[in-house]
Amino acid sequence: MACIDPAPTLPLDVEREIFETLAFSSPQYISKIMLVAQRVKTWTEPVLYRSLIISTVHMSAATHGTRTLSLEDFLELLDRKPATFFRDSVRFLALKLIPFNVAPRILNHCSRVTHLALFSMWTDPSWLSAIKKMPLLEISAGIDGLLNRTGDLYGPGFQGLTHLNLHDPPSANGWVDGLCSLPLLTHLSFNDENPPRNTECREILSKSKSLRVLVLLVITDDQITTLVDGLGFECFADDVRSVITIDNNDVLEDWRSGAIGGENYWVRSERLVQKRRSGEVSGTFIYILWRSNMQDYDACIL
Repeated sequence: MACIDPAPTLPLDVEREIFETLAFSSPQYISKIMLVAQRVKTWTEPVLYRSLIISTVHMSAATHGTRTLSLEDFLELLDRKPATFFRDSVRFLALKLIPFNVAPRILNHCSRVTHLALFSMWTDPSWLSAIKKMPLLEISAGIDGLLNRTGDLYGPGFQGLTHLNLHDPPSANGWVDGLCSLPLLTHLSFNDENPPRNTECREILSKSKSLRVLVLLVITDDQITTLVDGLGFECFADDVRSVITIDNNDVLEDWRSGAIGGENYWVRSERLVQKRRSGEVSGTFIYILWRSNMQDYDACIL
């Protein structure tokens, strides 16, 4: 009679695929999954850092697929992990209040990031060489400092962008033409604290061949009607691609939601654009999306 192997084994590549699939589908259990075996830890630990937030201010611990580290903790890990660990792990990276002389070190080690956000930070041209090496699809930043006021959005690092959130418009002449030349850019947003001029928005809507959504992003707890009276962006009323999004949620939390495949302001704004295109709502209004108490509200204002 043939003997039955009491401990059948799977090929390593199959075993790895099983554990990696489990890690991606249930990131809250990765810390337990890593205890199975050293090889399983090697396969699944990078998933913990796929979406990473590094900050110098205290933040609540992230859950459901996003890792939050203090700058001190990240730098300690950087010294302990292999040089390629964060390069091979991190795809979504948000930095908040990181000193300008430390940021390049982080960016150089996370060189395969596809979605980058720089919050509450002065950017510097010295970071640009690291950023241009990334296969970026999305960036959210005060980009003027990075470009050293040249307005140059050409070349590696930007040509693959599909989503761009500018915390303030570039100061250089001709920046609109540079932006409109980005071949894959479909989603563009500006923060309301320092928005572009109405004429610049109209020029972007006129010249960009790929743009599907243009957003003026307003983060506030104020009343909608008070804000709308003072915005004065007529171009957001007569072009179906344009949306003024008023949101009373933290921008970093919104970014975190998008990083794990949840709903963020891009998704909510695009939903309104689709409604305008389909005729479900009239294109003669300025449309406002406001999220409050974890619910979505679509509103249109003359």
